[in-house]
Amino acid sequence: MAQVQQSKLSFPLMIMAFLTIGLFVWWLSTASESTEFALADEGAEAALVDAQQLIANPGAFEDELVELTSVEVEDLLGTHVFTFGSEEVDEEEDAEPARFLVRLDPDLIAAGLQVLPEDQVRLVGNVRAMSDSILEIWDAEAIFVTDEDRDTAASFPHFLHATEADVLDSADGDQTEED
Repeated sequence: MAQVQQSKLSFPLMIMAFLTIGLFVWWLSTASESTEFALADEGAEAALVDAQQLIANPGAFEDELVELTSVEVEDLLGTHVFTFGSEEVDEEEDAEPARFLVRLDPDLIAAGLQVLPEDQVRLVGNVRAMSDSILEIWDAEAIFVTDEDRDTAASFPHFLHATEADVLDSADGDQTEED
């Protein structure tokens, strides 16, 4: 008699288990949050920042929308990533070179923006903290030419995700502007 009673309960318990799992999966999908970067609103005003201020204290501008009126492209680490600043090091202070990393938004590249070393560029974008997950995303996008370029990018604690860029004065003599 106990086996008959047990077989009568197994089907309703199985249905109840499936419903419980289904409700749990539904709750997870509605409760989870997106981990994408929130870019600045269209109407948001960028803070005008001096390039040396940004290089000296990037943490003060983290997650802020900033505008750099003119920086000189120093090194290209692929079509999407470059550095600006000074490669020179003060030997007496034994300091690191005063440089900063910039990631051009893929929409800028798709619009035809191309920067070359020694170009003068106006940039608007968000300052972000560098992380291993960001580097993995960049690797998946194949934006680095060499592993050395990736290692160079990994050495920066912050970067500027540029959503607007204008080439003010091109090193090759052309005056190109992209927005």
